[in-house]
Amino acid sequence: MKTFVMTLAVIIATSIVATAQRTSKIPQSVKESFAVKFPGTRVKKWNKVKENYTAIFESQNKKQKVTFTLDGKWVKTETKIKWKDIPESIKTAFAKSKYLSWKKNEIIVIDMPENSKLFVIEVDNESEFHGEDYVLKDDYSLFFTPDGKLIKEEKHC
Repeated sequence: MKTFVMTLAVIIATSIVATAQRTSKIPQSVKESFAVKFPGTRVKKWNKVKENYTAIFESQNKKQKVTFTLDGKWVKTETKIKWKDIPESIKTAFAKSKYLSWKKNEIIVIDMPENSKLFVIEVDNESEFHGEDYVLKDDYSLFFTPDGKLIKEEKHC
């Protein structure tokens, strides 16, 4: 029992130190920008992606990811949403697209500076067996403007 308690204490301490080290590597300007944009919100995880920093967090029961430049300038915020929460214009455009019968996996709204916004619908056509042949599924990200215009179809490898 004593060994178990000691092992558990070491694991917890290591986790706390690792989290503190990851957070300490984030530039102060980025942390301050996050605190201003999302006051009182706790970051679950920080990442460095190329020259930018991302914070993963939850706000108003929605999973979000925000990206800042090295000097703390806000680049974008990505928020996972549900089908019921997207504008009717996008639902209508999707219904008219060749992807209507495809499985909707994830829907993300991307907010960017100057009130720019995109909606991304992740879809796949699900893998199937045809006799003895296995057909691989196709995965796409579909990018829509708020008025329902499909502006980009990005195939995943």
